[in-house]
Amino acid sequence: VHVCHLPHYGLDVHPNAVANVARTMWETDRLPERSAAWCTQVDEVWVPKEQNVALYVDAGVPAERVVVVPTAIDERRYGHERPPSRIAGTSGFVFLSLFFWSPRKGWDVLVRAFVEEFAPHEDVTLVIAGNASDQRSAARRMQEVADLIRHRLGRSPASCPRIIHLPVIDATPEEIAQLHSAADAFVLATRGERAGLPILEAMASGVPVIVPRDCVSYVADDRAFLVDTEWVDVPPEVWPILPFFAVALLVLLMQAFAI
Repeated sequence: VHVCHLPHYGLDVHPNAVANVARTMWETDRLPERSAAWCTQVDEVWVPKEQNVALYVDAGVPAERVVVVPTAIDERRYGHERPPSRIAGTSGFVFLSLFFWSPRKGWDVLVRAFVEEFAPHEDVTLVIAGNASDQRSAARRMQEVADLIRHRLGRSPASCPRIIHLPVIDATPEEIAQLHSAADAFVLATRGERAGLPILEAMASGVPVIVPRDCVSYVADDRAFLVDTEWVDVPPEVWPILPFFAVALLVLLMQAFAI
């Protein structure tokens, strides 16, 4: 059995397999044109939540081929047995956000909410742990944050609560688990999430989670702090970064994402 873990536009079919499976997902309200044709090449399509079932079936994938297979982790890596750790440069209450740097992950919404909620004198830290190939790219990330604070929020970064960018370069699962153990809460302002592996890792670590409502199948009001959202058009300025989303809709606007 050949299982391909890729977006539908990158699916690979093994000619000698007795069955081909696509473990895939999509983050908007509909698939781009011709996407269903890629998916009909395989025997089953595994998606992380029910919303994606309707998405692929509406696009033309036979319903009997689409199966919900939730995101999974090795739970032995997480939990209260792990000794607490500390992230350098942090103090007070630590919010951790772990994601691949992209407009879809809502880092701009996250920074706005944090800056508007907390005063500079409050003992609180936001740790943005994201992909960075080196210290130079990490510095570019923080420059984007500073530019947003100055030009969109009209504030000076020096007058804002503490924000730290932590480059995560080829981190092992053990290192990610250690990172969660250093946080007091996990927060992700993601747009159109479907798998949300860091959310599941945080929950398995016993860390309180703040995420958009309906972003993943395993969060509900009795187990997370959920923020309401609405669907809007993907803005043209992100089309060059997310070209496949230029023809679809994305969960873009977080309503009152207050921590």
